[in-house]
Amino acid sequence: MILTRLAIANFGPFREKTDFNLAPISGKPILLFGGLNGAGKTTIFDSVKICLYGKNFSKTTFSEVEYSDYIRSRIHKSVGQVESIKEATILLEFEQTTLYAKDTYKITRHWNVEKNGSISEELTVI
Repeated sequence: MILTRLAIANFGPFREKTDFNLAPISGKPILLFGGLNGAGKTTIFDSVKICLYGKNFSKTTFSEVEYSDYIRSRIHKSVGQVESIKEATILLEFEQTTLYAKDTYKITRHWNVEKNGSISEELTVI
């Protein structure tokens, strides 16, 4: 499996949509992320895990309530923001090569904060 793209919107420190091209360059198969504390390096790593595994992304098993609380806490909050953000999205695209073909998969997890404060999650796999 080769990760080719990660898009994060309103999750952790990432406001709006931030798109990362993860496709390896020929002869340069390693991709490094660097930045100051709080810049989003761990969020990038966690986003890949959350997109693939949902509430089972961590060593700790989350209940539905704990998972909803975690997601709610990770939805972006800007300093001085007038209206709070009510949704977040993580998209992960990767290629899987078999003996006969190379297939591209796209997984999207989208969360909405409902009027009652609960979190609804939508998972799409293409």
